[in-house]
Order: sequence, then C-alpha cells, then structure tokens
Amino acid sequence: MFMTGIGQEIHVQAEQQRMDIANKFFTENPEYRFVKFHTHSKGTLRKFGDYCANHFSEGDIRSYEEQLRMNPEFIGMVVTPRTKLLYAPDKPILRVTEEFPSKANERIQGELREIARVIGIDLSRYRATRRIV
Repeated sequence: MFMTGIGQEIHVQAEQQRMDIANKFFTENPEYRFVKFHTHSKGTLRKFGDYCANHFSEGDIRSYEEQLRMNPEFIGMVVTPRTKLLYAPDKPILRVTEEFPSKANERIQGELREIARVIGIDLSRYRATRRIV
C-alpha cells in the first residue's frame, strides 16, 4: 500500500510528488497494477449516514466511471469499517490473504524508497496517523 492522497471528508487529493513516485514504479515494473482506493471512515458514516458503510457514494461512481473511460482496466476500491468494495467492469472479487509475501513487500518498499531518493523526495514526512474518534 502506498499513500498518494491526503485530505478531509468529502475531498481527498493526490499529492503530485507521491504520484511521481508511484508512476515511476509502475513504469519500471509493468507486471504490477494499481487499485485506486479510499476510505469511508466512521466519521464519514456519522456525517453522511449508514448507506456509505456498504455502498459507493455518487461521487465515487462518477469518478470511477471517468477513470474507466480513460483506462478500461481501472479498478477502484472503497474500504469501510464493514467491508471492502471493488468497482470495475468485470465485477472483481477481493481475496484476502494472511500476509503479502514478505520478500516481495520488502522489494517493492525498497524500490519506492529508492525512486523517492533519486527524485529528491523525503518520504519520512508522510506517516499515516490514527486519530481516535
């Protein structure tokens, strides 16, 4: 998992430097693909209702349809406190494994760090934080 976006409820925007790193990784590793995802958090559910716990929002669907027009292989995902939803024309199914193979994960994380270093981006300022709500 590689975080490219930051924001608040309703609006999250990808940061260009993070996108540059991800795009270079995928250019150098064409055997890998990406799944664009975001969350509907507990705070989102409180603010917009329980429907968001099990469904894509209208904004999600509009965004994903636009992405699909540009790239027919696009896959979108929303993670909620209750489920994980996938959006793609071929109705993909999510399979959860106990853990991603550690050697592959180490290689991918190492490559991302090296790309960032070469580009001159300090990844240490990007940390996911957990906020108790």
